[in-house]
Amino acid sequence: MLNYIHSFKIILPAFMAIILSSCSATQITSVWQDDAYTVGAVKKILVKGVAKNQRDSRLFEDAFVKQFSLNGIEAFVSKRIMPDVKPEVPAEIQGDLIVEAQKRQTDALLVVHLTGVVKKTVYHPPRPLFMSMAYRDSDCRPYHLRSHFMYEPFYEPEYYTEHHFFQIESNLYNTQTAQLIWSAASETFEPTSMNALVNSVSETVIKNLRDAQLIPK
Repeated sequence: MLNYIHSFKIILPAFMAIILSSCSATQITSVWQDDAYTVGAVKKILVKGVAKNQRDSRLFEDAFVKQFSLNGIEAFVSKRIMPDVKPEVPAEIQGDLIVEAQKRQTDALLVVHLTGVVKKTVYHPPRPLFMSMAYRDSDCRPYHLRSHFMYEPFYEPEYYTEHHFFQIESNLYNTQTAQLIWSAASETFEPTSMNALVNSVSETVIKNLRDAQLIPK
């Protein structure tokens, strides 16, 4: 586990219920797009993963390249191009990566950065439950015709649970201008493994890029 875990207390909203009911669910928490960018959909891209260690960086790159390829986009990993860097200073690699992306004649550069893991305390409010109780009428109808059910409400008490959310920042740059054209922050709810994390993040980010018309549909 990363060593920069913070504690938060949040109330369970509707979207949290969806997260808690799914496995390694990734949610886009904020997104920005340059409306002035009119070049068109990206068809060739260089991917750089930034994480605490080489293994995780490689997993991010491989997962995104796979997803891009499934969407008909020619994608390259940067692991054989650029050395690993410390995730605390991702901006320092932008210039060198842009140069390498230009050499490969790509349309764009995507930098995926694992920024941290936060621990959130989720509040679950009291929830009404119902218990069925059978009773009989006092008339002379046969028993199977005069049995009824009533429901007695009672409440499940409130409780708290703690969960870890992996936070990812994804930045897309135009190769020719070196300008940021799209950026998204995302959170992934307690992935079962690093492979589950990178797969969930890559699928969610690719879908958002497709919806933003930055990659072909």
